[in-house]
Amino acid sequence: PTLGGATEAVLDSLPEPGLQLRRLIGTLINDLVVAPVGPFVLVLDDLHAIGEAAIHAALDQLLERLPDDAHVVIATRYDPPLALARLRARGQLAELRLEALRFSPAETGALLNDRLALALPPGEVLLLHGRVEGWAAGLRLLALMLGRLSTAEERRALVTRLGEEGRYIFDFLAEEVLGQQEPELQRFLLDTSILPELAPALCRAVTGRDDAADLLDLAYRRNLFLTLGGADDGLGTTFRFHDLFAAFLRGRLQRESPERIRSLHGRAGDASADPARAIAHYCAAERWDEAARIIEERGADFARHGMYRRLHDWIVALPPDVREARPRLLHLLGAFAFYTGAWEQARPLLERAETGLLADEDRARAAESTMLLISIADRSGDTERAAVLTARMRASGPLPPLIQIFLDIGSAWQGIRLDDYATVDGAVTSSVDLLLASDDPAIWNVVPLAPPLALGPAGPTTLERYCHAAPRRFNDAPSLIRATAEQLSGYLHFLRGRLDEAAAATDRAQQLVEQLRGLADVEPGIDQIRFALALIRVGPIAAGQYIDRRLPEVGQNTILRMWLPGYRYLATKAHWLAGHADEARAMAEGLATGGPFPDLPIVSQAQALLAGLLAMSAGRYEEAERQLRAASAFRPPYYTVLFWLDHPQLLLALCYERWGRPREAMMTLRPVLEECERLDTPGIVLKVGPVVAPLLRLAVERGVHAAFAARTLHILEAAAPADPATASVTVPDTGETLSPREVEVLRLLADGASNATIADALFISPNTVKTHVARLLAKLGVASRTAAAARARDLGVG
Repeated sequence: PTLGGATEAVLDSLPEPGLQLRRLIGTLINDLVVAPVGPFVLVLDDLHAIGEAAIHAALDQLLERLPDDAHVVIATRYDPPLALARLRARGQLAELRLEALRFSPAETGALLNDRLALALPPGEVLLLHGRVEGWAAGLRLLALMLGRLSTAEERRALVTRLGEEGRYIFDFLAEEVLGQQEPELQRFLLDTSILPELAPALCRAVTGRDDAADLLDLAYRRNLFLTLGGADDGLGTTFRFHDLFAAFLRGRLQRESPERIRSLHGRAGDASADPARAIAHYCAAERWDEAARIIEERGADFARHGMYRRLHDWIVALPPDVREARPRLLHLLGAFAFYTGAWEQARPLLERAETGLLADEDRARAAESTMLLISIADRSGDTERAAVLTARMRASGPLPPLIQIFLDIGSAWQGIRLDDYATVDGAVTSSVDLLLASDDPAIWNVVPLAPPLALGPAGPTTLERYCHAAPRRFNDAPSLIRATAEQLSGYLHFLRGRLDEAAAATDRAQQLVEQLRGLADVEPGIDQIRFALALIRVGPIAAGQYIDRRLPEVGQNTILRMWLPGYRYLATKAHWLAGHADEARAMAEGLATGGPFPDLPIVSQAQALLAGLLAMSAGRYEEAERQLRAASAFRPPYYTVLFWLDHPQLLLALCYERWGRPREAMMTLRPVLEECERLDTPGIVLKVGPVVAPLLRLAVERGVHAAFAARTLHILEAAAPADPATASVTVPDTGETLSPREVEVLRLLADGASNATIADALFISPNTVKTHVARLLAKLGVASRTAAAARARDLGVG
């Protein structure tokens, strides 16, 4: 009964849940993993009825990550576009196709004679079985008709006629059934066949008959292929035709009375309380204005519930002149194209929608179109266009907080791309002010503020305000807001030089990501801090391996891929620090490959930094100096520290120190230390890694901000593993390295400690222990804790 609590919390907090199926499915998976339900079976019946590609993608995600004690049963008429090979190989999947569902001759006899007591001779049973080809529903319908006949002679006559008929079996049965009804009941059945559900009031409105309720009850009592529903919104008891009988009736209606169909659908639309059904009926009746009006009025609700494809199909079904005359419909079409990635198709639709909505003085909806146009410009790298649209929106007058925050975050991104960090600071501060004044989760979820929030000199202060406020307001359930706040807390602690707190906050953020799944917005910030911590505490090899493992997923994830140059910068830096010059050079050459914005200044700056590092390692100090000075020219020196890259002046000072020019090294380092001391951000220096230790020692010796340099040096030295027992361990013949934390977990695991005991001993959560154990088993190439303990002894751990 308690299953799905986290999923429900995420569902309630997302502004557009229908567009974030991946996140919702991820949370549901975690709910299944942590809930004490034991082995269970997931049954997907009539899977062929699913047509949405987004639903297939969500099902793929669900099936890929189901718990090991889950089993899946699917019943479908044809193969769904799902990746089922893994479940098949593991024996977790049962598939029911048409052949599996067909009755055998023995089963046909058991149904007709043993179960229904029709007393048919064996020859007639075989004849019927062959005629319906084992089709279970056909046999059941046939049995209903045979059961209405009172004598064996009547049944034999029907079976004989059936054997001689060349028509489709169900058409034959339906003709027999319909032909035996009174004319008024036949007309009633034909007219109501257009309805997906039959309620007395709705049938009365469509047919114009006051006795509709009596006729509906009569049809049910005569077993005319109706199934009983329930009470429906005060409309009384509802029924449904068997799908095949409904299709038969609609075909007959089309042949006999095609002129009535539009009129019947129009009446159904007028009487339908369900807006989706009313739209479908109005479209069938070609009453386009009524259909368009409901789509306009309820379109936002449909979109929120993930019905973008249905919305799209309804709008496209309208005549072009009706669509073009209604800018709200154009906005919905443009939004569908935007959210499905068809930006070039979305742009003209949204532009026409924006123009029409402004002409109608509907500023709120026009702003929604403009927001999407700004997003398209941003994602296409058209900074100038995004800036023009943003300025126009701001000049149009007061805006709702949600749109204002969206514009602020967009302005922060534009400032990043234009190296205008005063704009970044102003936009981020404004957005956080608006955020903190609101209790609306939808507004807080606009963020995630991670990348722009920490940029610019005001970044840390703004960061503290956000991180302090978010847990107090949204601490009751796992959410994107909490995950963002924890990840940003990791940033803040690292900036302040509090490495243990940074690690703990980042671990909590990671746990929320694993619990909620699909929070790709938060993952880049987690990876940055984890890399920096690994660099300081373990060394460049382990830090590089961490990023190398992440690169394939980053390249395949549409959200993460925009950060691909940043990930490659970290991987290249790790290879450089480890002395792997060839690997670093190859990685640096492909830095911009695969990323969506290869021409951004940040990419050029990263390339200059890496060229400087590579030249430095080869002893070409003049070239290194030139490249690092070029990197320093991109922006005021604060920003890069918090956005993947290292501080150019720090690397230039390091170049001078290695070049044997200590005076230039200190002159270059002085303003960096001054800025970091003023802002209390030793993490700017720490992020480069232990390689800066000689620079800091030199600063202490020469009195260059000596107290701050000594403090930063102490953090570095204290973080380095002093005890060989807690150092990283290389696993022979695998290329894998166990981090100090993994070594600690392995040592306790080898001693027979449970996950709970390990969690208590290391002051981490049981979920984090599970993650460590899973990674240990993978790195060691073993399948059990017992085998891992034996491997630990081979490695000298324990």
